[in-house]
Amino acid sequence: MCYQALPFSELDKTVPNLPHDYPKDPRTLGEHLRKRRYDLKLTRRDVGRIFKVHPGVIMHWENDHNEPSGCYEGLIRLFLGYKPPLT
Repeated sequence: MCYQALPFSELDKTVPNLPHDYPKDPRTLGEHLRKRRYDLKLTRRDVGRIFKVHPGVIMHWENDHNEPSGCYEGLIRLFLGYKPPLT
């Protein structure tokens, strides 16, 4: 016996599951970094490996507790793909 699927069964029922702290309109450097990390589906450990820093440093940057030193400016631009306009 063969059953036909209901017409709505082909719809994609997945809903984007954004984290509660996903910055939709990033304003600070930390928010730009967090948004990019989430968009790339990376962990803080992954980003720490990119920047060669401890994951806790990434957390402090994302929460705007500390700012990266100037030596990271070029790498931040590469990671983000742009220079963030900070307000």
